[in-house]
Amino acid sequence: MQYRKLGRTNLNVSFIGLGGLYFQALSNVETVKIIMRANELGINVIELGRAYISSEEKAGFVMQKKRNEFYIATKTPHRRKTDATKDIDESLASLKTDYIDIYQLHQIDSLEMLDRVLSPDGACEALKRAKEQGKIRYIGITGHSPAVLAKAIKTGEFDTVQVLFNVVEREALSELIPLAQDMNVGILGMKPFGGGAFLEKESNIYQILNKYGNTAIGTLLRFVLSFNISCTLMGVRTVKELEANVTFEETFKPFSEKEITNIISEIDNIGLKEEKFCHRCGYCVSCPQHIDIPLILRLDEYFRKYGSTDWPAQQYSHIRQNALKCVQCGQCEKKCPFELPIREMLKVAHKRLSAIIT
Repeated sequence: MQYRKLGRTNLNVSFIGLGGLYFQALSNVETVKIIMRANELGINVIELGRAYISSEEKAGFVMQKKRNEFYIATKTPHRRKTDATKDIDESLASLKTDYIDIYQLHQIDSLEMLDRVLSPDGACEALKRAKEQGKIRYIGITGHSPAVLAKAIKTGEFDTVQVLFNVVEREALSELIPLAQDMNVGILGMKPFGGGAFLEKESNIYQILNKYGNTAIGTLLRFVLSFNISCTLMGVRTVKELEANVTFEETFKPFSEKEITNIISEIDNIGLKEEKFCHRCGYCVSCPQHIDIPLILRLDEYFRKYGSTDWPAQQYSHIRQNALKCVQCGQCEKKCPFELPIREMLKVAHKRLSAIIT
């Protein structure tokens, strides 16, 4: 396993980390087996969240015995100081530890959310207080909007930033990643496999990935880690899946600039030539109907451009506030810096995604 410095935290982290999203659907025994095997493979970062239901509690069974062998990162979905303070104490109890290495603000995807957590009674104040008390070591922020996260780290409040970054979703390269590097903010990558969409063998993107390595998984991880990402987080459901994902690192070396250019060119030629597409800036996230517009358009993009069906269908089927909830108020379009016809795009996306749900 290779290790990298996580920005100014100076934590020496494995360049592959274990994400805990799927733990909530696994048994205690299954979760413990995965974490123990990750430890044997040299993985020393585990990333959890209060919103992941029982993920912290299940990880806690291992942490009470292996605490010094893992850097724990978890997060609160709350925006208010009082709620975040409660979350921190509950995380400590669930994980059976007296400190957490990195505590993050979860999914800050709009400027409104950022302003809220940074206000005097916002969640960031709870994290700063907990850091003073020794309950947490470092403060982080996560999200899917590189533009919003760039504004966040400019405040100087955050030691780490966790951002969506993979072979398709590369928006973080334009500002966030260079800025984080200049400010010595540690960078954690999320969704290297596009939530699993890029691993569907029938998809167009899968065929391209196999050309650049022994496995599509290896190509995806190698691509992400060819940039200034300290650690990319991956979720797994079985020990076998974990072992398969880690195999590539035995012979890891970054892609050359020429290889990266070739991969990006092939990926973009699948579908990014069109004029109108979501740039995931996050300005439309404050929808009055609480519709996650960037997510819905991303799911439609994966289906339409990359031939992925299973993952977009599964994800869309679980969205309560889907595109049908749009009341045509048009606020999203007024805020969109790219002047996208979002209302029409949502209608079309709903029609396409609904058709593939079985």
